Parts: sequence; structure tokens; C-alpha cells
Amino acid sequence: MTLFGTFVLALALGAPFGDHMVLQRDRRMPIWGSSKAGERVAVSFAGRTATTVSDKSGFWRVDFGPIAASSKPHRIVVKGETDEKTVDDVLIGEVWLAGGQSNMACPTWGPNPRFCDEQGMFVSQLTTLPQVRYVTVAGEASLTPTNGYRRPLVWRTAVPENLTRVPLSAVAF
Repeated sequence: MTLFGTFVLALALGAPFGDHMVLQRDRRMPIWGSSKAGERVAVSFAGRTATTVSDKSGFWRVDFGPIAASSKPHRIVVKGETDEKTVDDVLIGEVWLAGGQSNMACPTWGPNPRFCDEQGMFVSQLTTLPQVRYVTVAGEASLTPTNGYRRPLVWRTAVPENLTRVPLSAVAF
């Protein structure tokens, strides 16, 4: 069994799951990943636990029922037969996807004055909204279908130390 050209032997969560993430409120919440084929996996989140067994390809998924919005940070704990993974500081709220053509990728600041407001870096230095989270997904092309991303996704809080290092889409912001 392979995932991105490597053997799947260890317990892993799917690409969107990471520290500081946000899950959509009031909707069914699927959590998925991979492990050894046939491995029993238990997932705990927001006071609930669900179990499953990975399929013959090593993929697993559990679904939690809807949860109301909460600014209280939660933890996802995934336990396999010999390994455990955790995702910390998970909020439940609104999840917005901003994608499309180049105007959606225009960052809040950067070296190209044609596409960036001169005040973007200034705003980034003053913004402290730790409950606002963002993740940037790099465009990737593939001639064959894939099941994830080649690079890990990193969720960030909207605070100066993140916004001044890794800008986000000005339109999304």
C-alpha cells in the first residue's frame, strides 16, 4: 500500500488536520487518516469518541455529529494499536474557503506593489485576532489523481508574528 509514493505503516491524520485548525460548526465533522491496513483506530474529540478499522488500503474515517461554535480550544486524539497522534488548539466555528484566480492569491503584503496595498505590512503588524486561523494551500499539478498534498498544511493564528512572516490572501482577510 502506498500514499504519495511511500509506504503507509504509521498512524497519520489527513492533510487538513493540524494544530490551530478550525472545524465547521453545526455540521457533521469527518476526521480521517491512514494507518496499517486493518488497524483499529479510536478518535476522541470534544468529549466524544468514535472507533473504526482502516480499510485494505490503510485509510480510515470517523464522523462526529454537529457541534455548536466554540472559542474553547479542543484537542483531537487519534490512537492506533501502537501509536498516538494529537492535534491541539482546535476551534469550532466558521470555515471559509478563498480560492480562484490570481486576485484571490494577492497577499496582504509582499514585494509586488502592483498587487499589494502599501499598508498591508502595517495592518499585519497591528492585527491580533488569535481566533481567526488561516492556512495557505500551494497550487500543485498532477497528471494522476492524488489523495492529499505533497507538503504539509500549516494552520496559523492571525497575530503579528504569523501575519508578518506568512501573508494571507488580502481578499480572504
